[in-house]
Amino acid sequence: MEMLGEYLRGRLCDAEDLRSYARLCARQHTGFLPDYRYTHLQERLYTSPDTEKQLGYNGLLHQALDQLADTFLEHHNGRVHVKRMQFADWQELVTSIPPLPLVAASLCREAERRGLSRPWELAFTTVRHSALPRMGAPVLEQLLESYGLAESHLHLNGSSEADTVWLHALQFPRKVCHALDKALGKRHIKELLRQTAPFLTSSYDLYKLLRLAGWLRHHLAQCLCRPGEPNGLTHGELQARLHLHRLDTVEDDYPTARHPLAPRDISARHREHQLPFEAAFLVRSIHTLPEASSVFASALHCYLLIQACHQRLLVQQLTQNGFDQFQRIADSKLRDPMENEHYALRFHQLLEHMPGSRAHVEGRFSPKDTTKEAWKMLTRINREWERVQKERSGSCPSTDLALVAHFIKQKDPRPVAFCRHSKLRRELEHRAWVLTTLKERLPKLKLCGLDAAANELDAPPEVFAPAYRFLRHRGWHQFTFHVGEDFVHLASGLRAVHEAVEFLELGYKDRIGHGTALGMDPQLWRQRAGGDIAISKGEWLDNLLFLYELLRHHPDPHGHVPLLRAKAEDMAHELYDEVQLPHLIQAWKLRRRDPLVAFGPHHPSTLPFSREEERRCAREKKDHPQAWKLFQCYHQDKTLRDKSCKMHLLKPDDDVPSDVLTMVQRSLLDRLRKRQMAIEIMPTSNLRIACYREYAEHHLFRLLDQHQTSLPEYPDLVLASDDPGIFATSLRNEYAHVFTTLRQRGMPKAQALEHVRRMLEASWTYRFTTSPVD
Repeated sequence: MEMLGEYLRGRLCDAEDLRSYARLCARQHTGFLPDYRYTHLQERLYTSPDTEKQLGYNGLLHQALDQLADTFLEHHNGRVHVKRMQFADWQELVTSIPPLPLVAASLCREAERRGLSRPWELAFTTVRHSALPRMGAPVLEQLLESYGLAESHLHLNGSSEADTVWLHALQFPRKVCHALDKALGKRHIKELLRQTAPFLTSSYDLYKLLRLAGWLRHHLAQCLCRPGEPNGLTHGELQARLHLHRLDTVEDDYPTARHPLAPRDISARHREHQLPFEAAFLVRSIHTLPEASSVFASALHCYLLIQACHQRLLVQQLTQNGFDQFQRIADSKLRDPMENEHYALRFHQLLEHMPGSRAHVEGRFSPKDTTKEAWKMLTRINREWERVQKERSGSCPSTDLALVAHFIKQKDPRPVAFCRHSKLRRELEHRAWVLTTLKERLPKLKLCGLDAAANELDAPPEVFAPAYRFLRHRGWHQFTFHVGEDFVHLASGLRAVHEAVEFLELGYKDRIGHGTALGMDPQLWRQRAGGDIAISKGEWLDNLLFLYELLRHHPDPHGHVPLLRAKAEDMAHELYDEVQLPHLIQAWKLRRRDPLVAFGPHHPSTLPFSREEERRCAREKKDHPQAWKLFQCYHQDKTLRDKSCKMHLLKPDDDVPSDVLTMVQRSLLDRLRKRQMAIEIMPTSNLRIACYREYAEHHLFRLLDQHQTSLPEYPDLVLASDDPGIFATSLRNEYAHVFTTLRQRGMPKAQALEHVRRMLEASWTYRFTTSPVD
């Protein structure tokens, strides 16, 4: 981004500047090499093979794009594919560099190989609704086509590719900046801008940047469309426009309603589909570069740098590990103007990556506050799905859409109240009513399942138990829950999975979303966690109670259970005056009960079966009076809550042994398998959120390597893409990552394909539908 900063300061860089910044960028990734290694390599790479002279600015830019395309991409049967051995590196590359310019560079190479005089025509036959190429693996493609793909975990907001969002932002820059302006009231969104694009300090800065990019594209397109005048943009014009960017007002004017290469009479509906025109624009520009002026090259380079900056605000970067970083991108609202309006573009994009004669898309959405608002949103989604089905008639005969509502986990804003998370509990009751009203009155809306998403550190599974019970009571029968994805301690993640299964009463053909804690290697987790771990005393006590209760009935050859009991008693005495461990364990189990009902008529629940919940609470209070008092203290005692929030410094020597955590993983996996539940696996998402550094470390492969681990036979595994736009992936590419990693780990091709086949089969077995599969 340093070169973009130069442009925004009004300075046009020369070829030596480009070489210098390239060396600095290389040094950031391989800083252990001496300078002469970089300069000697550049002399070889950036010298013209014909004249043996150093390339100019235009030649350097063309060479860089050409080499990236040659390194990662290849052509098969008229399509651009990622080379199999470069697939993992490609996935890292497209987090920061948009894929479409590289696809365009690859199309230029292919056109040159085939002797085509108009290479941009390839763009219209190659790029349609997606800029993301697939991996070249014929045997895998054949298997995927024979089964078809069922997408079981996809958030509709967060699924649009960054290239598509970019084109919409150029078309409607004011809408995008209004959305960002609303989000900038949150501190973590300001931090996103600081760490990604420090020169963006306000929404207006982004507006000016998008307007500059639109101006550059407009004038570059004019240069391309003037026969005999490929260098029509002058040095003075470009420098004047860059100077204008530094002012507080942007006065230039150019048409934004359509792409500059699109026909003037193009219909409003087809204006949405800008991707092929953008691909053609990039192919023509790259094709022109060798003979173009340095001014043309500078304008194109500046345009690509602005797009890359925008991409980094939309896609989670390699340095942005953890769910909090993901949340910043999701909360920035930069996708909202496009994603709240254009579901059809997303459906086209998703279905383009679904080969075969059948496809299933399970889209997740956040329910609205009122029945009317929710009905409007769901009606629009269904209408645009039907429109896409008509437009794609014949390309994929059997396609199905299922809509899954996901509640949003939120922090408790009222630390002192009659119960924990009282505000969220009320909201969940209300939204549960909205959902069940819609489902019962309007069955054609394809609403069929329930989930709870967002940061699991903000709200535990117990908060959602009453709403899940209510919806199950009203005939809902397909449930999943985001859990065990991000955690302070691995034991916390495992406990959260256990609580989700038990408190939410999950069972036959329900699913666990992510469940990273279930398969992560405890030793790897502890190594990546580092030295001391700060964890609240209340959370650590809950973990110890959970571990002790789960393992005390299991064989204990190493004497771990008495040690866990002693640790739990010590921590309990720090928080309570006098307490017995069995009462604390029972109080923990009581958290499945609804505190809105449990603590009397002054705070009644609005759910209709609260009478039954009252009877259950009365029975629990009578059968376990000491535990009930502790349960009430957990919700209402401010002193206890203050003590529980204080940090406990957990040193490595005092931590739970890895074999204890492995025993717990075994127990939970066995329980899921016996209940016939599935685990949703999202490799790229987990790679960005969890502590993994490469696909080979992913817990999926630990589960598959049963003969090399102490884990039992695993439950069914369902592959999904999560937020494919934010993670720059697709369901098809997720299968490719799994297959490639299995092969790189030395697994025979037939065995790797068998694992993929089992996951394909499970995805269809456990899919959520309006007519449940037996």
